Amino acid sequence: MSFILTTLLGGRVLNGRGADTILYLIIGLTALNLLSCGFLPRAATHLHDAQPGAWRRLLTLRNFVFLTALMLNTASHSVYYAFGTIHWQSQGFSDVTISWLWAEGAMAEAVLFFFGAKAVERLGLAPLLALGTACGVLRWTVLAFTASLPVLVLVQLLHAGTVAAVGLAGMAYLSRTVPPRYTATSQAVCAAINSAIGLGVFMLAAGALYGAIGGLAYLAMAGLSALGTILALQLGRMLAATNS
Repeated sequence: MSFILTTLLGGRVLNGRGADTILYLIIGLTALNLLSCGFLPRAATHLHDAQPGAWRRLLTLRNFVFLTALMLNTASHSVYYAFGTIHWQSQGFSDVTISWLWAEGAMAEAVLFFFGAKAVERLGLAPLLALGTACGVLRWTVLAFTASLPVLVLVQLLHAGTVAAVGLAGMAYLSRTVPPRYTATSQAVCAAINSAIGLGVFMLAAGALYGAIGGLAYLAMAGLSALGTILALQLGRMLAATNS
């Protein structure tokens, strides 16, 4: 909710102002973030997860398929996160309109997270993961070609799939398949792979791609989502075989 509010206010603040304003806003919000850390409760810390060699227990084929599907989904957002605003500006949309598009995606994400438990129960974690990555195939393909605001408004709802559905499926997988003593390790590995490879490496490639072909770079992101969908379906078959 804070992301939605900040996005909407940020669009109005930045409208008609120079790019330096962005730096001041980032510094100010980061300072507030640091200040808020001082009010966190002092919880007891348990270090039983930090066992030497614990990460080796996570090196299974099934976990590899899961992590790769998650990483590809994260990587598919590279063009959107790095160049989404620039692309929309090149299509003639105002900063205020763009801020509403970003906020709409976050709203859709928040709604699905709110009803997330029921979604996992009804669909299952692997089908939910496949549904989320499949949303990416449609979303990025449409963004590669459209400059229509009504179409963009509809497509931004798919943020609930590419972020919330995949996130819920990921949390469900870790909670159901990883032993409790390896929870912290598994979350750290998952976050590291998604951040370092999913965004770090692929965002560099997205920069070169967007510089070369502009909005058509979204088609490459659709391809990453398609690969993620294939792996999500394979994960479903592996989980079914294990349960049987």
